[in-house]
Amino acid sequence: MKTITILLFLLFSIVLFAQKPSTDINKIMNSGNGRTIETAFKVNNVDEEYDLLRYLKLVSITQKLIVIDGFFYDAIQTKSNIIYFKIIKRQLSKKAKTTAQIL
Repeated sequence: MKTITILLFLLFSIVLFAQKPSTDINKIMNSGNGRTIETAFKVNNVDEEYDLLRYLKLVSITQKLIVIDGFFYDAIQTKSNIIYFKIIKRQLSKKAKTTAQIL
């Protein structure tokens, strides 16, 4: 009986741990809502975008890169909507920004 109780406790702990988002996921989710460019989720890299999509049980259908004022945004189409991400670790230089705006 004691062994069964311990096994049930371990199984419950594993299930509970698997459902709890990591600190990074919480940080991303608190950075915006992803519904528009202005409220885009802020991520360090593309891997974090897909970590959040996996956590939310969403699948990317298409991905589009958008550059605004030298900042990189990803618009990811899922089955139900588009989710926007701002990649905060990447930014165009001032010269590139000017060139991009002229073109």
